[in-house]
Amino acid sequence: EKGCTCIGLEVGINNPEAKQLYEKLGYVDWGYGEFLISWEYIDENGNQGIGTEVVIYMKKSLID
Repeated sequence: EKGCTCIGLEVGINNPEAKQLYEKLGYVDWGYGEFLISWEYIDENGNQGIGTEVVIYMKKSLID
């Protein structure tokens, strides 16, 4: 409806099962390699931290 032709997601390189699932659903590696993502969090004790993960980006065409 909005004219989008592609959708994407990040998957951790240490999660091959998820990558295989996404491939079965039609997602492909975008082809630009791995990159590092990071985020801030607060743990159960109220301490702030930074999490990181190496991921690849996968995309899926919304046009048949």
